[in-house]
Amino acid sequence: MCADYAGDVELLEGKAPVSVLVGENISINLSTDVPPNEFTLVEYVNGEARPISLREGSFQFAQEKGTHYYGAFVDWSSPKNSQVSLGDSSFAFVICGVEKK
Repeated sequence: MCADYAGDVELLEGKAPVSVLVGENISINLSTDVPPNEFTLVEYVNGEARPISLREGSFQFAQEKGTHYYGAFVDWSSPKNSQVSLGDSSFAFVICGVEKK
């Protein structure tokens, strides 16, 4: 099924953020046997989507405390023909950066 939804930040309204230490390494596990051909992650800052570099499904969380909004897009293509899509998905999450006590 193909469907469009509200933007990432709008989807997260009213959702409680997960608390993470600033600067912590965060891993994203898609729980799939087939790795995606494309995995794009962005952080929303002042309404602007800023790309986040992923290394083997992980990224370093921001150094600033406070609430941070993220959106991701993943895409799978046929190994025989990259022009044939096997599907795609997107998701969003919100994190509250906290300092060590």
